[in-house]
Amino acid sequence: MKTQQFDETFQSEIAGELSDGQVNDEWITWVDSGTLDGEYEWRIYALNRSTNEKNLIRFSKQVAGYGNPHIVNPRLSLSTRENLLTWVEPVAGRIKWRFKCTTWILVNL
Repeated sequence: MKTQQFDETFQSEIAGELSDGQVNDEWITWVDSGTLDGEYEWRIYALNRSTNEKNLIRFSKQVAGYGNPHIVNPRLSLSTRENLLTWVEPVAGRIKWRFKCTTWILVNL
């Protein structure tokens, strides 16, 4: 749609960055990440496009990997038909980074 109009849907609550946005006909999903009260954290949100209801799906504080001080945000994938939100998130291990994959079904209530 080329209306040249937009609405501000969300501002970072962590004073960080918004990333990994995904959109389908019913949902907008994204990661909000940054430093809050001296700790790094990330949050996954989903916004219902028909009701404008915002839902916090998951959050995590800083995950420090062995020998790796860098932070890794989750990576999202939102299906176009089934409203399946899948993400991969870091899990700190003793030897190396591991990643956990999670899938949620987004439902309009």
